Amino acid sequence: MITILWIIYIGIIGTNTFISVWHGGYKTILAKLDLMFSLVSLIGLVGYVVGYDILNQEFWKVFFILWILWEVSYTLFVFRRIEKAPAINIIVIYLMLSPVYYGVFKYAFFA
Repeated sequence: MITILWIIYIGIIGTNTFISVWHGGYKTILAKLDLMFSLVSLIGLVGYVVGYDILNQEFWKVFFILWILWEVSYTLFVFRRIEKAPAINIIVIYLMLSPVYYGVFKYAFFA
């Protein structure tokens, strides 16, 4: 049952990412770099959910740390200025993505 919920969540996040790409949401170099981090994190989440080793655990440890640093810096300093998003929107984004953070963290450090 839990796996099904994870797969539904991955489908929702993946669909949202696809729609953003389709509508030109990633125009700048920094936004494209953010997209790459997002896609790799989704691959890690899929690996966590299905229990399949994708790359090695050392990669995921390094990736997780760099990704979290990127997420915080990009969201707070770049995305917030470009989109003129209020702080509450940033909090909602972090809450919506918290399962991805959790899954990739577990995949990197406890898989």
